[in-house]
Amino acid sequence: MVELHALRSGRVDVGHCVSHGRHAMTCIVGVTDGERVVLGADSASASQHDLYIRATHKLFQRGQYGFGFTRSWRMGQILEHVSELPEPPEDITCARELEHFMVASFVPAIRESFAAHGYAKSLTVARSADYTEVGQDAGGVFLVALYGHLFEVREDYQVVRPATPYAAVGAGAIAALGALHALHAHTEMSLFDLAEAALEASEMCSQYVRNPFCFLDLR
Repeated sequence: MVELHALRSGRVDVGHCVSHGRHAMTCIVGVTDGERVVLGADSASASQHDLYIRATHKLFQRGQYGFGFTRSWRMGQILEHVSELPEPPEDITCARELEHFMVASFVPAIRESFAAHGYAKSLTVARSADYTEVGQDAGGVFLVALYGHLFEVREDYQVVRPATPYAAVGAGAIAALGALHALHAHTEMSLFDLAEAALEASEMCSQYVRNPFCFLDLR
């Protein structure tokens, strides 16, 4: 079950996503208790010199999946409106099995969708002296909530299953992760309040993160 929330003045209902390039922007956070996941996102669309506050949002739900994306609004459009997502098995009993499904079934479907709709790219510049990505296929960065678990899909299509019950991506992720680390260990805050506090910390520390914040509750 999914609940969309508009609580205090900094919170708004989840909407849909439109395209604005691949610039640094955003903080997307996810917090879970193993059965329920709360995703949170800011509303900024930023480039090096410009910042827009969007009326549309970076979170959405499709079937059993919850998504929060960063870096590319076009990628968000494809994920929400176009991609054919594989049906997750209902008999999965552990996180490791779910991770296998994400790697073996979910990611190939996403790669195919990105390629079919003009979003997939091949990197042409080496990003370090020790490891080159020239010619490697690249996608985007987003969080996926599924059956009470959090996953991060990175630009090279690797699937990350965090060791912590929280995750964050985007330009403001480091501040959000720091806040989540401190608060999760030392408070009894709700998942909602943890997500909101992480976004507030991210906004304080990053020029690319701005309220209003939106939240998606997946049970």
